[in-house]
Amino acid sequence: MTEKIILVVDDDALVRRATERLLRREGYTVYTAEGLEQAIAYLNSQSLDLLVTDDNMPCHHDGVVLIAHLRAMGKDTPAILFSGFSLEEIREDCRKKGVSTAHITHFVQKTDPLLVVRLVRELLADSPPGTPEC
Repeated sequence: MTEKIILVVDDDALVRRATERLLRREGYTVYTAEGLEQAIAYLNSQSLDLLVTDDNMPCHHDGVVLIAHLRAMGKDTPAILFSGFSLEEIREDCRKKGVSTAHITHFVQKTDPLLVVRLVRELLADSPPGTPEC
């Protein structure tokens, strides 16, 4: 498998580490961030193939804001949004924040780990590995 780079963002250290371990076992290169500031610093300096982010983090720094920042940078990187909210609530939040839901795959955070792996595989199946964006 060609190296694929994933950034996992979650303020919950247990969830962040469990997701990191799960994806590393699948052969992916995984970097982590515990919040918006760390994630933005990573996005500003590195390329990645997939963003996996929690929706609900402290201080109104949520995954939708992070994805909006990614899109504002002109990057079309796919994103998985962990959330306990309904899909319709996520869509409404995205609309309010001006974020397209086209590259967001939503599911409840406490889901089956096999679903996480399946979603990651699907999203990365056709993407070229970690190519820098100009």
